[in-house]
Amino acid sequence: MRERMLATLGIWAAAAFSVDRLLAALRYTVWTEGAPQTIPGTTEQIVTQIANTQFVDGGMQIAIFVILFLALCCAMGATIAIWESAKNDVSERQAVASARESEKIKRTREMRVKRLLSVMDEEELAELEAQHLNEDEMTVAQLMQQKRSTREM
Repeated sequence: MRERMLATLGIWAAAAFSVDRLLAALRYTVWTEGAPQTIPGTTEQIVTQIANTQFVDGGMQIAIFVILFLALCCAMGATIAIWESAKNDVSERQAVASARESEKIKRTREMRVKRLLSVMDEEELAELEAQHLNEDEMTVAQLMQQKRSTREM
């Protein structure tokens, strides 16, 4: 979240700086000569310079407006892309979580029982046999034989 916020702030700071510089480019200063003035008590004349601020011509104003519009559209598009990527990250995390849940659901009761029986020692297996396991399950004798064969390997 913090990275998205900083990226967004960076984009809009750059956009604001660009807008400021482009708007400043709309004006320029023209120096013109003023009327000659004489210094009292002397015969010297001083020509003063007058600063006049003017705007660029209409074609340049339109070009700067188009550049400003495009820059703001790009900043808006970048902001949307940054925040939409966050939604994609969340949906990917949810997809991974749902895949894990579906894997858990796929494990049947029979598989859990077989796994449990395979880690039990012989005394616990004998106790279970005394309690009469279901006939459709693997018998304790078969499990004990399977366990012995895996130990020998």
